[in-house]
Amino acid sequence: MSELRVTLGLDQPVPTQVVRWFGRLLRGDLGQSIYLNRPVGLTILERAEPTLMLTFLATLFAVAVGLPIGIVSATRAGSWADLGAMLVALGASPCPRSGWA
Repeated sequence: MSELRVTLGLDQPVPTQVVRWFGRLLRGDLGQSIYLNRPVGLTILERAEPTLMLTFLATLFAVAVGLPIGIVSATRAGSWADLGAMLVALGASPCPRSGWA
């Protein structure tokens, strides 16, 4: 256990650990993953492409669905289409007090 503390630098005072951490961060060194036993930066880069693709596609879907519904609601204010769109929008939005937001 003490070998791991020395390896991770936990035997040093906290201010020294923070300064070293920021120094490595500025150089782009995010450290070594204990669980994966590989650099954290490479792990993040591997997962960046699917994350960005999912974000792009979700945004594209939201615009493709939301824009036409918004236009219909705006042009037919007070109609059943407007009220239905409002109901769907309110039902799909997360409740701020529910904790699952």
